[in-house]
Amino acid sequence: MREEKYRIKGIENHSICVVSWKPECNVIKGVVQIVHGMAEHCMRYREFAEFLTQEGFIVYAHDHRGHGLSVSEDEEQGFLHTNDGFMKLVEETHMVTEFIKKNEKNKKIFILGHSMGSFVTRKYIQIYDKEVVGAIISGTGDSQGALGVVGKVIAKSIAGIKGKKYKSKLLDDLSFGSYNNKFKPVRTNMDWLSRDENQVDMYLKDENCGFICSAWTYVDILNGIEMISNKKNIKKTRNELPILFISGEKDPVGNDGKGVRKVYEKYYCEGLQVELKLFPEARHEILNETNKEEVYEYILNWIYKRV
Repeated sequence: MREEKYRIKGIENHSICVVSWKPECNVIKGVVQIVHGMAEHCMRYREFAEFLTQEGFIVYAHDHRGHGLSVSEDEEQGFLHTNDGFMKLVEETHMVTEFIKKNEKNKKIFILGHSMGSFVTRKYIQIYDKEVVGAIISGTGDSQGALGVVGKVIAKSIAGIKGKKYKSKLLDDLSFGSYNNKFKPVRTNMDWLSRDENQVDMYLKDENCGFICSAWTYVDILNGIEMISNKKNIKKTRNELPILFISGEKDPVGNDGKGVRKVYEKYYCEGLQVELKLFPEARHEILNETNKEEVYEYILNWIYKRV
C-alpha cells in the first residue's frame, strides 16, 4: 500500500489535509472516500484503508476543518466556523471529491461517513448524489427532537456569554459523557466507542482525538442533524443511489439501533434504495470493534455488488 499526503484549498483558502492509500496492483476496482467523525482524524482509518487496498480499491480521506492536520497554527482545534460550519464541512468534503476525480479519472467513487461524518455525508448526498455510486452511513443517529432543541439553546447561551470558540466541559459531558452511562461499570470515559480496550486506549492517548469542541460547533452540528432529518431534504437524494446504514446495536449515538432504524425507515418511506445492518453487541466505532473483520467483509461485499 502506498500512502501520500496532500494539501488542498478549502473554503476561504482554508488548508485541508488529504491522505490517499493506493494498492500496489494495476487493476483498480474503484475509490472509497472516507469522512471521519467529531474529535478524531482521518489517519484512524488507515487499517481499514489497508484492507480495501488489498482488494484493489483506492482510498481517500481528509481531516475536517478544526481536526487533525487541517488545524493551522492560527486556528482552534474543535472549532469549525463562525457562520454555518456544518455546511462548510459538506462543501469541503465535495472539494475533496473533486480532487479525487482529477487524480483518479473515470473511477467509480463510494463515500463512507462515520458519526459526525455520517451526518455530513447524509447532507452531501442531498446535494452531490450524482458524484458517487454508493453511500455507506456508519454510526449515525436520528434527530434528537426536544432534547436537540434544548441542547442547542444551552450551546447558544454558552457561546453568547463565553464566545463561539469557548470549549465547554458541560456540553462535552452532556453529549459524549452521557454515552458512557449505558456501559457502567466502565474502565474509561470512552468505553462507549468499542469493546476493544486497545482501540479505546489508543484513542485516549491520541492528542488529535477526544478534544472538547467549541460551543458553536455543537450548534452547527445540531443544526445540521435537524436539517438532514427533514423529509423534504431526504427526498433530494436520487432514488437510485444505493445507501447502506450500518451500526452497532449498542451504539449510543444511534440509540442502541433504534435511532438508526428510524433514519432507515424515513429513507425507505421516501422510496430510496436503502439497506440496514446492525451488528449485535457492537458499539459506536464498528470499524474498530472486536468483530471488525466481519464488518470489513460486510462493507466490501456490499460495495462489490455495485462495482
